Amino acid sequence: MAKSESGNGWKIVLAGTLITAIATVTAAFIISADEGPEPDPPPGSTTPLIPSTCLGPQAANVSAFLTESNVNFVIRISCPPTSDSQYVLIAQPRDIDVDADNPHPEYYLTWEMGQPTVGTYQHTAIGVYLEAGAQVTYYIISVDDTGFAQLQAQKLSGDFVLNLPRGHTVVSNRAILGR
Repeated sequence: MAKSESGNGWKIVLAGTLITAIATVTAAFIISADEGPEPDPPPGSTTPLIPSTCLGPQAANVSAFLTESNVNFVIRISCPPTSDSQYVLIAQPRDIDVDADNPHPEYYLTWEMGQPTVGTYQHTAIGVYLEAGAQVTYYIISVDDTGFAQLQAQKLSGDFVLNLPRGHTVVSNRAILGR
């Protein structure tokens, strides 16, 4: 009887070893697939591949919170703008909070960030347009040099514009604050 039990023991040890080896190889593959470097562009290509974090609203993350009348931001840039573009932090009150009698959009240029590098930034702005009951959405847009010039030319007193330039891209999440 003891002989048969020990005969099965080596099978269990072998099966456990195989399962451990398969799990280790699978984990190594998953880690290298998730954290590996971006692949080189195809031969003859003049356009480098864009990391997936640079597409759409994943290039930056905005967190906002109120301290008295100030809005404090923590902004994490995971993908900087291209050499011909720059980032601008926008504050957009609800249309009805702008003018209850004539609701319309206003886009406040809260921070003209320029070309930030990868990293975490802190910024404070005075939330004068955050009145009781109001709600403001904060997000980052990317604009090329032409779009940035349009923002500057259309800027009204109070550092806001009524329209964002054509071709702008939202590159962050939307952080919403209300009073």
